[in-house]
Amino acid sequence: MIPAMARAEGGAGVGSSRLSGTPRDPWAALGALCYPPRVNSSRGGFFIALEGIDGAGTSTQTRALAQRLIDDLGERVHMTCEPSRGPIGRMIREQLSAGAGALNAETLALLFAADRLDHYKREILPALEGGRVVISDRYVLSSLVYQSLECPAEWVETINARAPWPDLCVLVDLPWEEALARVARRRATSGEEKERYDEPDLQRRLAEGYGRARDAQRPGPIVTIDGGLTIDEVTERLFEAVRARLKGGLVRPSGLAATPRPSRCIARPRRGRMHILGVTRCPTAPRRRGRARAGSPCRRSCRGRRGSPGGGR
Repeated sequence: MIPAMARAEGGAGVGSSRLSGTPRDPWAALGALCYPPRVNSSRGGFFIALEGIDGAGTSTQTRALAQRLIDDLGERVHMTCEPSRGPIGRMIREQLSAGAGALNAETLALLFAADRLDHYKREILPALEGGRVVISDRYVLSSLVYQSLECPAEWVETINARAPWPDLCVLVDLPWEEALARVARRRATSGEEKERYDEPDLQRRLAEGYGRARDAQRPGPIVTIDGGLTIDEVTERLFEAVRARLKGGLVRPSGLAATPRPSRCIARPRRGRMHILGVTRCPTAPRRRGRARAGSPCRRSCRGRRGSPGGGR
């Protein structure tokens, strides 16, 4: 679960007990809280979170996607990961070792939530304000899936509710058996230690948790990419999804096809009545007398909708 990331522009690296009352299906109770959208995210920066079980390839794809965005679009990219490289993140990494057992599940969940807020304010937000594309190898969805194995899902969502949802959350989906085999091969060649979640039953439950989040599209929109494709194919699909968003389109949660943002005709209370499309005059809308009913459809070719009289976007 600890991604090994390269260093990127902008500085930072790239990157038990059980509470009572845990529901049978911990994801059934999610959705009561609304994660805040990122404020002023029009294009000052763009925040991408890559999610998936261990072995899905999120660390590899973080680096590959960053390189494509730099080479093909000339973007300035900041790579990061969670747990972060900050003081709380370092404490979490020590606890994720399979031999560590000093902290119980609830304490670890609180540490993840605290690290996330510190990570966002200390590293992610400054990079976004600087106009960079930020790619994080794991973010809030990981906590909702991993920590909900041992803690009530509603509580895990509550303690993470102040973390803004990313502009694009992508789940790299891979069957848990294949992912576990990848982790075993990687450990055999690298000599890395076994971690807390590297057990077949836990990996199966984690994959099911990500699947429920994907199917429910909560607590926010999630785009899914087949992690069983080749590395280059996964990178290409990721790149197309990001490029569609950067160009101002929307990516459907169920796939990668981009759909344009819907136009809106905003009516202002002027003599003769005039439609405004965004901030420019709609050339197809004639002047009309009287006051149009708010929310009524525009009958001209722009096919938007009128807003409230005197309203803006």
